Amino acid sequence: MGRIAVVLGCLLVVLGVQSHAQAPQALPIDQSRFDVASIKPDPAGSNIAGYRPDPMRFSGHLTVIEAMNLAYQVPSNRIVDGPEWARSQRYEINATNSALRQPGELLHMVRHLLEERFALKVHRERRPRPVYVLSTARSDGRVGPKAERVERDCSSPAADFRRCSKSWGLGFYRSSGLQWSAFVSNDLEAMVGRPVFDKTGLSGQFDITLEYNPNISRIPESSINPPSLAELEARPALFTALQEQLGLKLEAGTEPIDVLVIDAVERPTPD
Repeated sequence: MGRIAVVLGCLLVVLGVQSHAQAPQALPIDQSRFDVASIKPDPAGSNIAGYRPDPMRFSGHLTVIEAMNLAYQVPSNRIVDGPEWARSQRYEINATNSALRQPGELLHMVRHLLEERFALKVHRERRPRPVYVLSTARSDGRVGPKAERVERDCSSPAADFRRCSKSWGLGFYRSSGLQWSAFVSNDLEAMVGRPVFDKTGLSGQFDITLEYNPNISRIPESSINPPSLAELEARPALFTALQEQLGLKLEAGTEPIDVLVIDAVERPTPD
């Protein structure tokens, strides 16, 4: 997210004369709000999704749950309760701010937008929830042919982007030099839609490639250079692909996890 910190309000002393004029101080981040915001429901049948966080503008097509995922930095599968429309109905959101955002400010601005326009109220608690337990599918504990352990410095700003990168699209996932824990807790959880408890004992960096059938009936409008439906249908289902390509097995279970609970939410107020 492109965010630029702006510091205003300097004490000026010119030829020994103190100036009392100061630029206005920025609000604390947790009090920041968009100046103007427009929210409209997407028409039925639209599958445009995603958002664009420009420095002075935020625009996108999001469900309430997707916006909460951004605002609270909680995976969608750890957000519970609330009405069905909060997960299914996307809204076109266009919001602007008059000053450049500070680092971290966007999250609070989206949070306040949800509270003010959707009357959202939440709390956190720990609940038993459906999860997947991840283990290696092979008896010797080795990973599959599309997962290769590597040693690579991906922490430096000068790191080779091609050897330290990640791409994800319709029916495919590729990462280079990614820490195993990040793959499991961030990317694999998003693919399977549940929290994943890692029992593989694996660690370190991996190059990973995964191609699978996402089981869809049509290609989303937002896809860039997508494969055809016939190509997708020829690929194995996700769980089969995980086992054949990465040597991983997922089994359903129940574990207590931290969740964000929706206490109240309403359809947005008119613009």
